[in-house]
Amino acid sequence: MMMMMMMMMMMMMMMMMMMMMMMMMMMMMMMMMMMMILMMMMMMMMMMMMMMMMMRRRRRRRRRRRRRRRRRRRGRRRRGRRRRRRRRRRRRRRRRRRRRRRRRRRRRRRRRRRISHDKVQKRDHVQTTNRPTDRFMAIYPHLFCVFEAFGWGVTDIFNKTVECLNIRRSLHSF
Repeated sequence: MMMMMMMMMMMMMMMMMMMMMMMMMMMMMMMMMMMMILMMMMMMMMMMMMMMMMMRRRRRRRRRRRRRRRRRRRGRRRRGRRRRRRRRRRRRRRRRRRRRRRRRRRRRRRRRRRISHDKVQKRDHVQTTNRPTDRFMAIYPHLFCVFEAFGWGVTDIFNKTVECLNIRRSLHSF
């Protein structure tokens, strides 16, 4: 009997708990829904306000613009009475003329800047000759500082790469 009672009690408790949980869940859902709706309303209101403000501003700007006509004046206009200025004549004293020596003007020659050709050919990103080494140098200039520090020459590196890549071509250009 006691067991039955206990079971019943437990069942009741469980039911109550379930009901409570359900109620809580429902309440939470309702609250969430309400909050969502409120948020949506607020957002809509804000959007409307922003739109209104923008429209108002635009209208105001449009209204304010007024075309003003400008009159262009030609020539100088003087105001007031024109006063004539009397020029005083100065007596000139005669001076003795000194003979001037004419200085010859030297013509400056323009120097044309010359390109040093070796400098042009030193640039590694330009393919100067048709040798494959140069082409390789043009592609991988950053490798050479390393390899040449180890004492390998440029040609050796090129040959090594060719061997690695299994390219069979006649390297007649060396």
